[in-house]
Amino acid sequence: MKSLAIKIIIFIIIGSPQYLYCQVIDSYPVNQGTATNKYSIDQFAIPEKLWRNYDFVPGNKVLFYDGSHEQAGNPPQKWEVKSGKVVVETFENQNVVSFKTSDSTIITPLFFTKEYLPSDNFTIEFDIYFDRYAKQSITEYCLFFNEDAANKIMIRSFSPLNIEFTGSKLPVVRKNFDYNYVDVTGWHHIAMSYDLGKLKLYFNDILIANENISQLKPKNVQIFGKTYDFRENNDRKTLIKDFKIASGKTSLYSGIAINGQFATNAIRFDANKPFFKSPSSGEINRFYQLMNDNPNWSFDILATSDNTTDEKYNYALSYKRGESVKKALTNLGIKDSRLSVKGNKAPSYIEMSSSSENKMEKVTVEFILRP
Repeated sequence: MKSLAIKIIIFIIIGSPQYLYCQVIDSYPVNQGTATNKYSIDQFAIPEKLWRNYDFVPGNKVLFYDGSHEQAGNPPQKWEVKSGKVVVETFENQNVVSFKTSDSTIITPLFFTKEYLPSDNFTIEFDIYFDRYAKQSITEYCLFFNEDAANKIMIRSFSPLNIEFTGSKLPVVRKNFDYNYVDVTGWHHIAMSYDLGKLKLYFNDILIANENISQLKPKNVQIFGKTYDFRENNDRKTLIKDFKIASGKTSLYSGIAINGQFATNAIRFDANKPFFKSPSSGEINRFYQLMNDNPNWSFDILATSDNTTDEKYNYALSYKRGESVKKALTNLGIKDSRLSVKGNKAPSYIEMSSSSENKMEKVTVEFILRP
């Protein structure tokens, strides 16, 4: 059977011109007929938008990560349940952590020590979910440190969406968002960075706070989840996913100036997806600034793939991921001629037998300085 060469150009405008995104999927042979490749790249996935003003970059050393690739219906193995009931649940074709009790449910990452957060700097990221009832009935997520629930960061739906710092050891922060401005239904990304006493908190691409919390001295962290359903609806969802704690900082300039290359795992992809995820925008924006400040520098981009037994798939996915990063940088203003994409076979350090969670943690994008 002859093959077809498909070339797709997708234009998406989301919200405002700052979210104009063009993604080109280069020609790639696709077999006609009923046979399918189980390692098929999701050719028709919609690119996520680039957050133009987002500057959050996760730490380069992962201390804790839970992608919840565990058996659904069981308690999550990477968490200690302090109160209530929590299980791993399959939702929208992925496993998530589900808070199952209407009473206060509190969980904390499972470590061998209670003082696992670095004293100088760390980052925390995770996603929270608001179901379709959240606009009429409160869903609340809280994050607090040192088992001190009196001083907490609260994210609460109802009318309007409210994000607030409460407690005597935290600065006064209160942000309300009308639902005409923020569509609360669905998944939202929470990110925070702590650096020598200063905490920055983001809700999706919105900077919520940039405040000094040195009085608190975080040593550990807890997550609280609850739905206040006044209609006694048992179908409510209180979910989190992809919780990660990391530490450390990397200097783009020194790494490239000394070694001629820079590799990062802060540009994230879903399994089998060619497009980066929106929370990767901070690292992409940071690299754009580096290239803008050094106009004589040009780079080859090499992104790793999910390692499967199909070498053709690995090469194609590697190339398409690099192409999506290049397109984001050129959309920001970098000249096309300064960037080239190199596809490659999957690296040996990503084991074929590993779970999707372990594979995606090892996926990197490498920028190699041209001579």
